[in-house]
Amino acid sequence: MLTLQNEVEAKPAAHHDIQDVIDQMQRSRKHDFACPRNKLSLRWRSKEDAPTDRWAGYSVTLDGGDKGYEFTANDHFIGQMSSYWTGMKPYGRMLNETGQNELLVHNINKQLSRTEGGALIRTTATPTDGGSYNTARAFLSDRYKIVDDKDVFDVALPIIGEHSNTFRALGGRRTDTNTHTKFITREPIAQIGKRSMFAGFELSNSEVGLGSASFKAIFFDSFCENGCTFGNIKLFQASFVHKGAKLQTDFGPVFGDEFKLAETAAIRSSIAEATRRALDTKYHEQIAEIIERGHKRKITGDVTSVLKEVGKRVGLTETEREQSLLMMDESEAHAYGVQAAITKLAQDASSYTRRSKLEEAGGKVLELTDGAWNAVASLAA
Repeated sequence: MLTLQNEVEAKPAAHHDIQDVIDQMQRSRKHDFACPRNKLSLRWRSKEDAPTDRWAGYSVTLDGGDKGYEFTANDHFIGQMSSYWTGMKPYGRMLNETGQNELLVHNINKQLSRTEGGALIRTTATPTDGGSYNTARAFLSDRYKIVDDKDVFDVALPIIGEHSNTFRALGGRRTDTNTHTKFITREPIAQIGKRSMFAGFELSNSEVGLGSASFKAIFFDSFCENGCTFGNIKLFQASFVHKGAKLQTDFGPVFGDEFKLAETAAIRSSIAEATRRALDTKYHEQIAEIIERGHKRKITGDVTSVLKEVGKRVGLTETEREQSLLMMDESEAHAYGVQAAITKLAQDASSYTRRSKLEEAGGKVLELTDGAWNAVASLAA
């Protein structure tokens, strides 16, 4: 995999150096297993009941009769199992959040025992002194077509590297559910007052069922080191379907040769085409226009009331709405200033996933229609 020199000028916050992200992808050891759904079962162990610390929490057992497997299970895996049956997702979340773990396990196991069909269990291996152990990270259909980070980034990074005179790496992150990488222009696309604006894109992929590889338009403000993600600037999502032929294996390890080479070649071709389109700078003018419009959209009412209402509309929690008030620069009473206050929260978010959501919220502020902005900009105290 071709690597790119990282030139991160933003403070670290939740971003990792791009080379660290690439290294994590290369070191990752993944193992996939097939199992009938009615041969799966969950277990919960308290710290007191667990034989070792790593077994404290949830685990999943694959029962093959004369052979079986047990893996520890992460939060995403439990969330997928909880939401598999219609109407169970909010109930399962409530049980998990309120510590009713054994009741959640009982309900899921009851449903599993009544469910026909096969499942694909994705795991990742963690090295230990005595070898390694696997953690279940995804509960998927036995028709799920795997598209790993290697399939995406082995193709995309060399192409991006060919444009290193125009773009530089901003950083990224690997989480339990997604891999994120961000790239921005070397030169600013706009200069407004004290702020230099750089355009770019985020390339992300999920190996655990959270969508196809995608490119999202972003901009980076070097003054406050904030990032913002636009949802309505349509870059390019690699177009492939995660549903394919049913697994031939009924139980046990699943190996890569079950997935047709022709399908992998088509996916890589789609990634290459999407990457080249994301490197086309035509959309940068659109980003510059949105930024300039954000500075022109003035707050005519009470800043506190406007910020709270906008925060509510773009998905901030009540605590985040209160915190954004502390981040607001009083000299920037306009839409861009509201965006900057929200995205500044992202640098200290509790997780990279939340950071991404806050950066998307900032983009939503700048992408409000004239009518929507005018409706909130004049709110009184």
